[in-house]
Amino acid sequence: MSASAVEDVCLFFEQAFRHAQEPSASWFGFHQNRASLVIGNYYLATLGKKGIWILVDSDAPSISGFTVNPTSRSSLIWLFSHDLNAVKNLLGSSDVWASYARASRVALDSPDGRPRKDGYYLKHGKARLSDFWPEPRRGDILQELESEEPSLKALSKTEAEAVRLSRIGQGRFRDSLLALWARCSVTGCRATRVLRASHIKPWAGSTNEERLDPYNGLLLIPNLDAAFDIGLITFDEDGKIQLSSQLCSEDVASLGILPTMRISTIHKRHLKYLRYHRQERFKQ
Repeated sequence: MSASAVEDVCLFFEQAFRHAQEPSASWFGFHQNRASLVIGNYYLATLGKKGIWILVDSDAPSISGFTVNPTSRSSLIWLFSHDLNAVKNLLGSSDVWASYARASRVALDSPDGRPRKDGYYLKHGKARLSDFWPEPRRGDILQELESEEPSLKALSKTEAEAVRLSRIGQGRFRDSLLALWARCSVTGCRATRVLRASHIKPWAGSTNEERLDPYNGLLLIPNLDAAFDIGLITFDEDGKIQLSSQLCSEDVASLGILPTMRISTIHKRHLKYLRYHRQERFKQ
């Protein structure tokens, strides 16, 4: 397998993890030369000697390099490819991942998808997905989502769900940032599992269109994301970092923030959002 295919396969599983509908009921592990994510008797995503598989519902789009294999349930199908290089064709398709998320919910709700006892999975070398892929914090997020429900009613079901997921750094918004950056926008860190999908203009103050706009987002390592979110750092029009006077030199050093840092690539569509952040969020 080529190095690029290895990265794509890792990203494939990361997206599968993020879009699984119930992490506490989903299990991941390796056995018999196969890596798989499962719910009950359903394989949601699998990589093995014979290729790569992903469970989707009947509304899934066709994907180049993948063929359709029916399951025992007429509402669910597997997309399958022998060519691991073809997995890159899945990664940027929000429609595929929406279909996968729906399919994982159907699988979970079906008799065959009901989780087995923990001991079974542990015996077979699997780990509960939620143990190493924590679900987002909920409290304030749920209240914010509830307050926005009236505005979401004007959207299609698919669009409304995409907006909701963007609030918790998942779904189409995160996928579009991964497609745009593929690494931390500032440091270049490629460990995408730890990167945060951060809105530049905050979700609460954005229109639904802005909430899904990839140019209203940065992929950041956690320490930069936290400092950016509360306005302790910002970036000028050339992408150079600006530090708040509220950060002392010891804090800057302990956070691993360097005054020479900058956003790797600035597009003109980023500028209005960065201007908003400097004017409205940055603590001088």
